[in-house]
Amino acid sequence: MTRRRVTVVDGSRRLAAVLALEQLRSVLATLPPQEAEVIVLRFGLRDSIPRSRAETAAILSLRGADVLHLETAAFRRLRHPSRSEALRDYLDSDQAAVPDRVRAGIMGGAEGPAVGQCARHGYFALAAGSILCSLCPCPVTSGFGRPRHYCSNACRQASYRARKTLS
Repeated sequence: MTRRRVTVVDGSRRLAAVLALEQLRSVLATLPPQEAEVIVLRFGLRDSIPRSRAETAAILSLRGADVLHLETAAFRRLRHPSRSEALRDYLDSDQAAVPDRVRAGIMGGAEGPAVGQCARHGYFALAAGSILCSLCPCPVTSGFGRPRHYCSNACRQASYRARKTLS
């Protein structure tokens, strides 16, 4: 029998996240509609599904270069003090659930870590020079001893089952 882990949701963190997203919505409303839509789609602010530039371009019937241009223009406008000051309290705190790449774009910092997508595990951060799983595109955590080939026990077991059905 396995033990269940109980996760306690902190009400103040949830409230900070809701307030941050409301403030972000009000600031995005000051942008031109197409720029705001690019930011919302690219970073998954509406449905928590970040999209690539190609996916965003297909949804908005634009070219990838146009999406890049609109994204940089939107972040340039969001860096203006009249807009960024309204978000500074939320972007500076660790409790707000604002994606790091959005925070970096608005605050003018360095670009955040690259994000990949795995059909098996969801979204993950790509580290430079990391070894990838033999079954999925997730990075393998390095440990002591023998080098690992899989990112999780689920991938290891799925690979074993695939080999077993071939024999």
